[in-house]
Amino acid sequence: MLSAAFFAAWGSFLTASPYVGVIFAILTGLFLAVLYGLFVLHFHANAVIVSIAFNFGAWAGTTLLLTKIFGVRGYFFSPKIKGFSSLSIPFLSGIPYVQEVINKQSVLVYLAYIFVPISYVLMYKTAFGLRVRGVGKSEIAAKTVGVSILRYRWLSLFIMGAMSGLGGAYITLSGLNIFSENMTAGRGFLAFAAILVGDGNPLKVAPICLFICLYGCLEFGAKFQRDAGPAFKNVTLFHGSVCFASIPMEGIRWSSKITGRNYFIKEKSWQNISLKPLYLPMD
Repeated sequence: MLSAAFFAAWGSFLTASPYVGVIFAILTGLFLAVLYGLFVLHFHANAVIVSIAFNFGAWAGTTLLLTKIFGVRGYFFSPKIKGFSSLSIPFLSGIPYVQEVINKQSVLVYLAYIFVPISYVLMYKTAFGLRVRGVGKSEIAAKTVGVSILRYRWLSLFIMGAMSGLGGAYITLSGLNIFSENMTAGRGFLAFAAILVGDGNPLKVAPICLFICLYGCLEFGAKFQRDAGPAFKNVTLFHGSVCFASIPMEGIRWSSKITGRNYFIKEKSWQNISLKPLYLPMD
């Protein structure tokens, strides 16, 4: 997202069009997805190590490009960076509270709302989604029915790259019209934590993301209120707690499913206590 945010700002700066900036961001996301796929899927590099390298490389690379292209450090602002204007939906104008929260947002925000049901239908109501989930849960089972593992991994990477590009474009072209070093500030990790907590279901992940955004707004507002109470000043801890809470929740979720391991339960008998393997059925 950070690399896409930079190139979205650069594309908009060159052409004075936010749509060109979005195209730049999507192409950046696709390029990085291809690079990631080459390292992990073909060169068989460790996915975690490659991800860490990409994160630090994006920070260093965008900082270097910020210096070389714009000649500044820290942040770059220019009137030539054109962002998306707010869209007003007429039927939402008369609804209290909804008007302030949902109406008059960027087109990318409405695209995010639209992508939620589309993603759910794609993943849970189509053959493509069934095969993608099958590849993610059990490669052996997918191979047994003739599914190309490599093909669906590449397709998933392309979708991930494009969506990450849109996320980066939103950061720079939806009101701020500015790029600063490390401006994503770990939002990708929060998105990953939301996916883990929501079990990858778009209908569950979306409200979790909105909940995280709510606390992000409270944190942002608390920085400008000296008289904010302790609950608002300590809201920064929420971001870290979400990431850490997702780890045991993921473990608890998978402990109730088959993962290729043998689970043991204690069975009492009149003579001794023995351990018997318990094979859990796949849901």
